[in-house]
Amino acid sequence: MKSVVRVRPALLLLGGISALALCGTALAATADSDDQQVALNADASAKYAAAAGGSEVVLVTARRREETAQSVPITLDVLGSVQIERAGQYTLQQLQISVPTLVATNYNARNANLNIRGLGSNVTTANDGMENGVGFYIDQVYYGRVGLTQFDLIDIDQIEVLHGPQGTLFGKNTTAGAINITTRKPSFDPEARFSVSGGDFGYYQAQASVTGPLLGDKLAGRISVSETRNSGFVRDITTNTRAYDYNNFNARGQLLADVTEDLEFRLITDFSRQKRHCCVNLDDGVVTTYDNGTPIADNFYQKAARAGYTLPANSAFDHITDADSPFQANMEQWGVSLQGDWKLGGGTLTSVTAYRQWNWYPRNDNDIIALPVITQGHIIDHQQQWSQEVRYASAASDSFDYQVGLYYFWQIIDGYTTLQYGAAAPSWFLGSNTALYQAALSGYTTGAPSNPETTSYAAFGQANWHITPALTLTGGLRYSYEDKQGSYNNSVIGGANISSLPAASQAAILAIRSSFSRPQAYSAKLHSGSLSGLATISYQWSPAFLTYATYSHGEKSGGINLTQLPISLLDPVVKPEVVDSYEVGAKTQWFDSTLTINTSLFWTDVSDYQTQVFDPNPPYGSSISNIPSVRSRGVEASVFWAPLDNLSFAGGSSYTDAVYVSYPTGPAPTEWGPTTVYPYADLSGKPLGSAPKWVFTLSADASHALGITAPAGLGALEGYIHLDTRYQTSNYTAVSDSRYSLVGAYDLTNLRVGIRSDDVHWDLSFFANNLFNTQYLLARSLATTGQISGVPGDPRMVGLTLKVTY
Repeated sequence: MKSVVRVRPALLLLGGISALALCGTALAATADSDDQQVALNADASAKYAAAAGGSEVVLVTARRREETAQSVPITLDVLGSVQIERAGQYTLQQLQISVPTLVATNYNARNANLNIRGLGSNVTTANDGMENGVGFYIDQVYYGRVGLTQFDLIDIDQIEVLHGPQGTLFGKNTTAGAINITTRKPSFDPEARFSVSGGDFGYYQAQASVTGPLLGDKLAGRISVSETRNSGFVRDITTNTRAYDYNNFNARGQLLADVTEDLEFRLITDFSRQKRHCCVNLDDGVVTTYDNGTPIADNFYQKAARAGYTLPANSAFDHITDADSPFQANMEQWGVSLQGDWKLGGGTLTSVTAYRQWNWYPRNDNDIIALPVITQGHIIDHQQQWSQEVRYASAASDSFDYQVGLYYFWQIIDGYTTLQYGAAAPSWFLGSNTALYQAALSGYTTGAPSNPETTSYAAFGQANWHITPALTLTGGLRYSYEDKQGSYNNSVIGGANISSLPAASQAAILAIRSSFSRPQAYSAKLHSGSLSGLATISYQWSPAFLTYATYSHGEKSGGINLTQLPISLLDPVVKPEVVDSYEVGAKTQWFDSTLTINTSLFWTDVSDYQTQVFDPNPPYGSSISNIPSVRSRGVEASVFWAPLDNLSFAGGSSYTDAVYVSYPTGPAPTEWGPTTVYPYADLSGKPLGSAPKWVFTLSADASHALGITAPAGLGALEGYIHLDTRYQTSNYTAVSDSRYSLVGAYDLTNLRVGIRSDDVHWDLSFFANNLFNTQYLLARSLATTGQISGVPGDPRMVGLTLKVTY
């Protein structure tokens, strides 16, 4: 199935230029330039840097304007390009080793989890009609689906992870936080960067980035290319191939036009492709009784005995599968954006116009074994989005500064769900291979197109009132209006022709088929308006000591549950989540800014939380809906210490207590078995999944001149070491908090040791990811048959990296 591009990117870019010009003309007619205010802002920044002891000042755009990280009353983690490259962190899963409050898990790209403070992703993430609670932005462009975030991140300048609701300035679906990424801009100073790595499991990575002037001092360009591959660490003994591999290609081209001293345009286009022979869960054991000792009827071993089948492994850490049906996780995306910045009226008018498309081509072996039970079970997606943002930011001032803006977002996802049962399905599910059962299930296939479409509009503003030089009150409001609509139509597209069979046989076959996947069609619409806002009071006790308190209110979009619905729960509309968050924090620097200590306490209440809900009335169906309330509260701390110029340490910790406050109709853990009166349980007071209670991170950097000069003019040599480690406590990976979904506590440590020239023009290093070869699981689950399966994390990988910069 192919998608149709419904909006031409060229028209969007012209629209962005027009929006910038029209708004600029209007502002120019009403605003006078304010050179004194600009000078005041520059002077204030200089004073802050000087007061910080001359140390490197980290600048961020967490509030859509450039500010020092320590002066922003927001809890955030900042990863600069040097830290990212030293650590070799090029995916979100790798980045979390430095960000304790971030949990990023990629079972497969479409179903990936992004959580901040225990919130963000849940069971709704894999539903095309639902949204994620962690906003993801690259170069100020919002990425509408979590799958778009799972490619390699290349030529990155900085990554900011913002904790807690960010709805005023960042907009829709940032109730848990936001990940704000900026890439390196084109430069008028020529530069070329090259990097190549090789290691275990057929790993190699090649990266290149070239930038320089194209037309004097008016036009510069940058081209960035990256390719990463590994052959995988899991062996498929049925097909004699390797699985859990990785093949990722990225390319980005940019143009930067300095039209005048006050007007700048940045055009970006990118393409990414990823091919993976994954993601199949691995066998991790079998249980034959429920927790109360009652035997599991027709359990996995009994089913396997009828088919003459034996499991190839009893632990996911054996890294073996025997899946016989094709499985893959292939995808591609491309996009184009145009950003214009016009210095006007003492401030800056910005327009960001963007179009993106993501195509997802999966295949799954849903039974995960070498029997044709469920031979297909996947959803193909073709996503398109475009967005337009126009905002005006006044110059920073000692008295009052502000931002105002308008935002438009459109998205459609053309999906197609396929479910197919194989020749072994009758015996596996129904207990025998009678002719009637074979006619009912062998080859039975259903297909379901779906097409959720979202149109969103927003107006926003945020202002800082500097009541005194030290005391600032920040207030912000954003009104969003959203239209959603979509349809779902599941129909039979394959299976035995039963038209010639007796009426009684036909009726029996249809009844069997309907119990597995029945024809169903529906459509739905959702119209909602919401008001998000924040109020922050901050006090700058000294240039090195800031305290703040924030209240914020926001919503995660409602959705349309586009999947097969149970007969008893036919309403596909899911209400928005409503979030109220409270936070206090302090940012401090000590000993001439060689020591930075930041802390925060937070409490977040979520009402109408979107998750899986069971109907307590027969026939006890389940679907995605809203439950009364969820709460996340905790403490976060980060420390940076640079006792010497060539020695530094960075650490972080988070304690997150994320629980279902009221969840009376949750799914019962499978292991409860017949002790459950209904197939649901009161999970109130239980912890949320993918929310480890404790996380600790630590990184260390040290370097030392070796007193050796390399030949051929390659400079004086310097040795260095970089280490990253992350420890997290156990956490559940299923909504039900089944004890079989509990993945144990683990720690990961990555190490890099190398030599480089003192001018850093070249760099040769040895790296070891998962240095101690820790065995850990990303997810675990128990099937109704008693079969346990898990998704293992990457084992140790060692290799070499060579970097050259001109």
